[in-house]
Amino acid sequence: MPKRFREARLLKKIKLNDAAKILQVSQPTLSAWEIERKSPSFDKLERMANLYGVTTDYLLGRDPAFALEAAAPIPKQALPILHGKPVWVQEKGWALVNAADNFLLFANGDHLKFTEIDNLTLSAERFSEPAVPYEKPLSRADLLSHEKVWVEPISTEPSLRQELRGWYYLKGRFFENDSGNRFSPASYGAKWLAYENFTL
Repeated sequence: MPKRFREARLLKKIKLNDAAKILQVSQPTLSAWEIERKSPSFDKLERMANLYGVTTDYLLGRDPAFALEAAAPIPKQALPILHGKPVWVQEKGWALVNAADNFLLFANGDHLKFTEIDNLTLSAERFSEPAVPYEKPLSRADLLSHEKVWVEPISTEPSLRQELRGWYYLKGRFFENDSGNRFSPASYGAKWLAYENFTL
């Protein structure tokens, strides 16, 4: 698998010599990593991932389906579909999403209710999880004006979320996918969220 060291650096708009200084290596060493003549140590690989805002799997070419959106901003309305996932709160640090009880749990044990999140900047780390939409979900009022929506189930069970997510089409009083799975607009916001656009 081709490495993505150079690609990640360029997409973050960091010059080679600046990246080398921050990573505390020589410019020729970083250049050798980027053309795959040499490999960085695990420690340097982690530092590179942090600098470029990606995962180590991304740098090593292990997650081809996901782009450089490791720190993409997310609206608080999307938190219910991120149960069990880590989010970065710019003002407070890393937290885990607890969608079952509607709060963020921080490493020091602090809790922050979803309703208390107003001016905080949220972003999510993808790790090796399937991509999720990072745009604001459709409002209940806008939902029925769409014939086709991307559905993200709200569930604490990852396999169920993965099985039921996807494109759904308005069919009478329900949104239904090609497999016959249905969601009722009456359960919107409690059991599922919808998005106008989403690309895997």
